Amino acid sequence: MANHSSPAGYGRRYACAQENDSMSTIADELKKLQELLDSGALSDDEFAQAKRALLDGDITYGASSSNEQQLAELQSQNELLRIDQEWQNEREDHKVSYGRHSAPTVPSAFRTVMSLFGGLFAIGFGIFWMGQTPRLGAPDFFPMFGYVIIVIGIGLPIYHFIKYSSYKSAYDDYQRRRSEVLTKLGKTNRH
Repeated sequence: MANHSSPAGYGRRYACAQENDSMSTIADELKKLQELLDSGALSDDEFAQAKRALLDGDITYGASSSNEQQLAELQSQNELLRIDQEWQNEREDHKVSYGRHSAPTVPSAFRTVMSLFGGLFAIGFGIFWMGQTPRLGAPDFFPMFGYVIIVIGIGLPIYHFIKYSSYKSAYDDYQRRRSEVLTKLGKTNRH
């Protein structure tokens, strides 16, 4: 039996305790990395790189707060990247076309107002059409085209206004979420 009261016995116990602490720290860090991978905060490549660095001893865990800070910074950067990618996908859903030959584009206030003026013009033209076709001796169904033009003149500006409002709301939400992550990232960098 080892004499634990002797200085040599104490040294062995201290070395064993340090080794156990080091192993539990590595195990804890591996668990944290796995949780980050499972949550999507780390990609498979980032996980493999961090795990390799941990197991190779390239990461020092005596300064746990520094590592936690780096981990929090990495999480924030990944969250920011995820938010940006989600916005790029969502932005495509909000695009509208302002004519048969125009490419889909993001709604804007200017184009929405122009759509309103176009709608007012269409309503005026529809009313004019309905009034003039009977005078010109056109068939009885021709005035119905005026109703169709009026409905389009009313519907198009409403459609564009709804699309613009939806886009603006989504964009504001994206900016808010992005700002929150940047604020969190700024706090992480200051510590």
